[in-house]
Amino acid sequence: SAHNTFRTWGNTLNVCIPSTGESYEVPYLSIFSSEKFKKIVPIDARERIFRFKTYVDTGVYVTANVMGIYGLLDELTAYAFGTEGSMLLGNKMLEIHHDTTTAMSLYKGALATAFARYEFNLFIAWYLHYASLYEKDIYNALMKSYPLRYLYYRIDDAFEKINQSLYLICDKFNDKLDYTRSYYQKTHTDYSQELLLKEQSYLDKFKLKARP
Repeated sequence: SAHNTFRTWGNTLNVCIPSTGESYEVPYLSIFSSEKFKKIVPIDARERIFRFKTYVDTGVYVTANVMGIYGLLDELTAYAFGTEGSMLLGNKMLEIHHDTTTAMSLYKGALATAFARYEFNLFIAWYLHYASLYEKDIYNALMKSYPLRYLYYRIDDAFEKINQSLYLICDKFNDKLDYTRSYYQKTHTDYSQELLLKEQSYLDKFKLKARP
């Protein structure tokens, strides 16, 4: 499993960056559980966002809820690793074993996790939005945590590049993968992206592109 990509050492977290083999350390700050931001989430979104009830709904005992923004980043990282793993295995099946059937099945599996990027970005945006309104001390501390902000940029940038590679494969095997790609786009991605547009400013403000 690609989950639990973070390791805790005292007051710091050690994180693997997808696609790079790099590990990166960030300080662990006070946080609140992710379920709190439900207060600012549109009611229909609680039903329509595929991973909402599993990861951030009231009372769910998973890292993404209990560890707040750190747990959300952990899941974003895990889904990036999972998507990349399925894609690379699909490539191997094609190149080494010439097994198109298994490769397409693996690519479809990657498409099923690729859209998690939009959902977890949305959860992180809601977390920051809520913090800016109701947990100002935590919000200010997060904004001053340059290592954490840089880490978020690196994880999301890696996931974006993984998805771009996957979509190029989809273009190449359009006849076999277009139905699956379109299904996830229409059923899940479009709605997440629509909601993300309203929250994007919180992510843009948080994201730090230069290593501190």
